[in-house]
Amino acid sequence: MWSRKSMIAIIPALLIMSVVNSNCNENIVPAKEETYCKLIENNANMGYVITSGLQDVTRLSTEDVNLIKSKLVKNGVVVIENQNLTRKQQVDFTKKLGKIMVLPRSFAGNDPYPNFPAIQRATNYWSNGTWKGKTNCFGCYWHKDGDFQQNGYMASIMYADEVAENRSTTLFLDNCEVFERLSKRIKHHLSESVFTVSVWEIPDLIKSKEEDLALFPRVKRHRGIHRHPENGRTCAYMTHTLITEQG
Repeated sequence: MWSRKSMIAIIPALLIMSVVNSNCNENIVPAKEETYCKLIENNANMGYVITSGLQDVTRLSTEDVNLIKSKLVKNGVVVIENQNLTRKQQVDFTKKLGKIMVLPRSFAGNDPYPNFPAIQRATNYWSNGTWKGKTNCFGCYWHKDGDFQQNGYMASIMYADEVAENRSTTLFLDNCEVFERLSKRIKHHLSESVFTVSVWEIPDLIKSKEEDLALFPRVKRHRGIHRHPENGRTCAYMTHTLITEQG
């Protein structure tokens, strides 16, 4: 499973979200204890919770896979309730949705998951069960997963084993909805802008091994306005550590 950075408060469940150049999640959705997706009133397209018909993701049919993919494209975030998976089952589930992207070992923040390199741990406990401390936080800033990747469309899959009652919150932003709400002046400015992202400048990755960082483009360029490759919506590009190249 490629589950980088933010973890959401779901016990136990899976959350899948579209990310990177095509991150077109609908508005902002807070993760609440009493509900997995609280939709913003003026944007009912944000998020889709599968509450019936899909009892066990370890036994997906072709129709199940197509349902998950179609809802992800339409709604940006998909939640599958009442799942209890082993690490191997997480990886097997992800394989059914598409090609798994395995990040270098050093990208795991010195906390790789033993025997499962495809899983990125985003937690305040080390894999040996000891606490990392109050100040340790992975991905605790606004970002778009994989913004340094060459690939223009991917998804993150998040699975939570246990979440504390006093946890923080993961928020999602629909960059396509952002575009719709921008003024004509800002839209014009974005249309003439190109943003650059460098894997060498991402806070959680800057201490990774140089040979691992070198596997990715030194600079990845993103147009200020882009079109979602699956649903065709027009979106603004927003992520962490953006540098404007022109405009």
